[in-house]
Amino acid sequence: AEDGKEGAAQGEGGEEGSSTQLLEKASKAAEEASRYAKTAAEFAHQAADAAETARQGREQGSHETLTKSIAHSAIVLTLTVVKAVRVVGYATLDVAAQCKAAASRNPEASECAEKSKTAMSLGLEALNAALACAEVTETTAAQLQAPASEEEDKAEDDEDNPDGAGKAAADRFVSAAVRASLAAASASNAAMSAAIAAVEGSRQCTQALSGEKAPGGDAEGEDNNGDSKGGKDKAEDAENAEAKKADDEAEGEAETDEKRRKPSPEEVAANAAKRLVAQRHNNHKVLQRLNAEILGHQKNVREFLQANRQLIPEVSNESKQKVAGLLQAYAKEARTELVGSLQRGSGSRS
Repeated sequence: AEDGKEGAAQGEGGEEGSSTQLLEKASKAAEEASRYAKTAAEFAHQAADAAETARQGREQGSHETLTKSIAHSAIVLTLTVVKAVRVVGYATLDVAAQCKAAASRNPEASECAEKSKTAMSLGLEALNAALACAEVTETTAAQLQAPASEEEDKAEDDEDNPDGAGKAAADRFVSAAVRASLAAASASNAAMSAAIAAVEGSRQCTQALSGEKAPGGDAEGEDNNGDSKGGKDKAEDAENAEAKKADDEAEGEAETDEKRRKPSPEEVAANAAKRLVAQRHNNHKVLQRLNAEILGHQKNVREFLQANRQLIPEVSNESKQKVAGLLQAYAKEARTELVGSLQRGSGSRS
C-alpha cells in the first residue's frame, strides 16, 4: 500500500514537472516569437529606408554604382527579415504544439485548443511569407547581377544622351530595392500576427494547466505577464537611457570637434565606410544568431511531433500528388542526365 502511495505521489510530481516544463517551453517560444517579430519589423524598416535612399540617389543623379550598392544593402536587410520571420514561424508552431498538449490534459480548456489552431495557422503563414520573401530576394539579387538589357545598350549607344545607360541601370537597381523592401514589409506583418498568436497561446496554456476560468485567468495572466515584462521594460529603459546619454555625449563631442575643425571630404567618406562596415558586421551577427534559433526550433518541433504523432496534420491528396509529381520530374531529369553522360562516354571511347 505504501509503495502504491509513493508511486502515485511520484506520478503526480512527474505530471506537475511535465506541466511546468510545458509552460516554460510555451513561454520561452512566445517570448522569442515576440522578440524576433520586432527584429523583423526593424530590419524591414531599414530595408524601406535603403530603398528610399536609392530612389532619392537616382533622382539626384548619383552614380549607378552607388545606387547598386544601396539596393544590395536593401536586399541583404530583406534576407535578414526572412531569417527573423522563420524564427517567429517555428516559435509560433512550438507554442501551438504546447497549447495542443495543454488542451489534451484539460479537456475543458476549449479556448486553448482554439488558440492552438490559430497559432498553428499563423505560424505556417509566417513560414510561407518568409519563403515568398526569400524568393523575392533571390529574384532581386539576380536582377542586380544581370547584364545590361537591350534598352540600356541602346541608351549607351545614344550619343545625344550619354547618361541614359546609367539612368536605365539605376532604375533597374531601384526597382529591385523597392520589391525587396515591400516583400520584407509583408513578411514582417505576417511575423507580427504570428507573434501575437504565440503570446495569446502561451497565456491560454497557463490558464488551461492552472485550471482557472478564462475571464479571471486573463486578467491574472496579464498582470503576471505585466509584472515579468515590467522588469524587462525597466532594464530596457535603463539601457536605452544609457545608450541615449552616450549618444548625446558623442553628439556633443562631435559638435565640438566640428566647431574646432571641419572634416575633409576624404574623412567624411572614410567615416561613412566605417559605419557601413560596422552595420554589416552587426547584421552578420544577427544572421548567425537567427540561424541558430531556426535550427533549435526546427529540432524542437521535429522531436515534439515524433513523440506526438497524433498532432501531425493530415496531408491532403492534392499535396501528395504534387510531391509525387515533383519526385517523378526529378527522377526523369536525373535519368535524362545519366543517359546523356553515358552516351557521351561511349561516343568518346569509340
